[in-house]
Amino acid sequence: ALPYIRRYEGKTFVVKYGGAAMVREELEETFAQDITLLAKVGIKIVIVHGGGNEVTDIAGRLGIPTTFVGGQRKTDAPMMEVVQMVLAGKTNKDIVARINRHHGNAVGLCGIDADLLRVRTYTKEDLGFVGEITAVNTAFLQLLMANGVVPVIAPVGVDDAGQPHNINADVAAYGQTIMYGENNGEQSRFVLETLRGLCAERNFDCMTYPTYPPSDDRA
Repeated sequence: ALPYIRRYEGKTFVVKYGGAAMVREELEETFAQDITLLAKVGIKIVIVHGGGNEVTDIAGRLGIPTTFVGGQRKTDAPMMEVVQMVLAGKTNKDIVARINRHHGNAVGLCGIDADLLRVRTYTKEDLGFVGEITAVNTAFLQLLMANGVVPVIAPVGVDDAGQPHNINADVAAYGQTIMYGENNGEQSRFVLETLRGLCAERNFDCMTYPTYPPSDDRA
């Protein structure tokens, strides 16, 4: 472990958390412990989480139909309310609470807070309020991490008019990784908890948690 700590101490890891790791108790607990350990040995952590299964469940209870187009959730105004309520609310705070039980010093955010994730509407397909990231408030993330705080971010962004948008969690995490590195002159690491995701498609410094089996987690 010591060579690993020496290699990555002071580096930034952007961790995409979702899939089976969010629905299996033992994996949720292992994830929280791992995040706390990494933070304690001097690695700066940013977590971007999914939670699409919970969104689908709550939308169904409210009688709001779920439709996917090209693997992304079609997000009209009623669905956007559910996405924001679930991802930026219960899902986010459950993750934060679990990490903090291990003294991980996490704080829950979404892209609306401090203009953290600025987006524009995705226009290649008619998906409603689905956003593409155009800017990340990396100065705010730096401020948190410099004070030993682990940001836990729900993939909800905001456009120039203040309209919330749903963002695919993989895309949100990857976008933050790229922009954080560009803005801070640092090669941050993009970490996936499953073998799925953008690491398979991009030439990027990615790491995985292969013990976490894939699961449908489309936001």
